[in-house]
Amino acid sequence: MNFLECTSAEYGYFEYLLILAWKRKKYPLTFEKSEELESLKQLFVFPELKKYLQENLENKLNISFSDRDYDYIFLVYCCTNSCVFADKWKREDIELVHKIIFANGKVKHLIKKFENKFCLDVTQSHAFKSSIIYFYKKCFFNLHCIIPDKHFYLDSKKDSSKLMVRQCVSEMIDTWKKENHIPYPVDAGHLQYLSLQIFSIVQQFMKPVQIFIVSDLTAELEILKLYLARKFSRHRITIKPVLLNAQDLSFMSELDNSVIITKKVFAHLLSTMGISKNNSIVPINIEVNELDKQAIVDALVKCEKNIFRQYVLK
Repeated sequence: MNFLECTSAEYGYFEYLLILAWKRKKYPLTFEKSEELESLKQLFVFPELKKYLQENLENKLNISFSDRDYDYIFLVYCCTNSCVFADKWKREDIELVHKIIFANGKVKHLIKKFENKFCLDVTQSHAFKSSIIYFYKKCFFNLHCIIPDKHFYLDSKKDSSKLMVRQCVSEMIDTWKKENHIPYPVDAGHLQYLSLQIFSIVQQFMKPVQIFIVSDLTAELEILKLYLARKFSRHRITIKPVLLNAQDLSFMSELDNSVIITKKVFAHLLSTMGISKNNSIVPINIEVNELDKQAIVDALVKCEKNIFRQYVLK
């Protein structure tokens, strides 16, 4: 089966707009010259696209595209999703896109807002740059209000952390639009997609959750260290073994958003040490059964959400 027939949901909008290039010949195309579009013509895509159209579509359809038609088709390529030339992009082409887009005053302004809200490390990441380009390409000629978003969002609309990021991103985009005199609302789907990307990026810059293993036996500490190291990435947790009766435990009253794993027999002792409620004490069996493993995961997720909330709301 033809590839495009299998991907109509992904690339159908591009195809329909492309077809309009010759289907609407009775209605000549008129749109203003755009510095943004002109600057993007530096990319290899524009001459390649023009060459392909001349050698294929124009001959087969027995038509001749005008310069405005070429501009229109190039605009369609730039602001929608398609697989055209997907295998021809090189590193220098991507670098040129970055140079063009990130020299744009509106884009600079938008990035500055993300820098102020989150941090410079986040905005310097390649993933962030890709996300901003993907979002901004929908804004050419203020098309952001009519280009559809084809994704379905179910779980993310119930997640408190993702909803928090969505609120922050929506407020930033609204302010950015007003300050740059950009008309029309941004499609809700585009905001949701950008928010999910920002959520994932910010997560990578969160500090790892401290997991303290408290036991009276060195062997148990070592076994639990092995389990945790295998189960969770070092970017997600920091493992700190504590040998009971050999180390001072007074520091535990100062812990913040940490997980404390211990045998059930020591759980009551730890609960008397003034450990704040935003930490989680996880009593486990010596066997570390499935319920214990799930309790550890739940405690970790709780701390991660607290850390994330503090970071976003700071």
